[in-house]
Amino acid sequence: MARYTRGGKRRFLNTRILTGKIDRYGYRTVNLSAKGVRVFFLHRLVALAFIDNLRSLPQVNHKDGNKLNNCALNLEWVTHQQNIQHAVLTGLNKSQGANNKQFKGLIESTNTLTGARRIFCGKKALIESGFDHGAVYSVINGRTKTHKGFHFKRLPLNSLEVTQC
Repeated sequence: MARYTRGGKRRFLNTRILTGKIDRYGYRTVNLSAKGVRVFFLHRLVALAFIDNLRSLPQVNHKDGNKLNNCALNLEWVTHQQNIQHAVLTGLNKSQGANNKQFKGLIESTNTLTGARRIFCGKKALIESGFDHGAVYSVINGRTKTHKGFHFKRLPLNSLEVTQC
C-alpha cells in the first residue's frame, strides 16, 4: 500500500492493522518499531497525524472522556491544567478528600496561645484558611515545631467520620 505525504513523496506502508492493547490506565497503546520496540498511546498518534498543534500544547484530551474513543474529532491538544479541569468538570476525576486512595487522615491544628482546635480535611482546606500546606506538613512530619502559631498533627483514619471531606 502506498501513501503520499504532504510534500508529495511516496511512502510505502505495511498493510497490517495494529490492534494494540489497553494499558492499566484504560488507554489503547500500540507497539511500533524501527530500531527497537516503542510503546505509543494511540490517541496521541492520531492527534499527531490529524490535529494541528499550533501552540505546541503538551497533552491530548478526549473531549467525551472516553479513553477508547480515539477518533480525531474527539481529540484536542490541551495544557496539563486544562486536561485536569476537564476531568473534574466532566466527573472523570471524582476521588477527592477521604474518597481518594492517598488520603492519610484529617489534620488537627491547635493554637499555641489559646489551645483552640480545628480540623482540616486536606491541602485545599489548609490553603483556604491561610496556611502554607508545605509548612503544615513540615510540622506534621516533625521538621518544624509550629506554623503561624499552630501545632499540627494527623488524626487516625478511624478517629472521626471522614466521609464529609
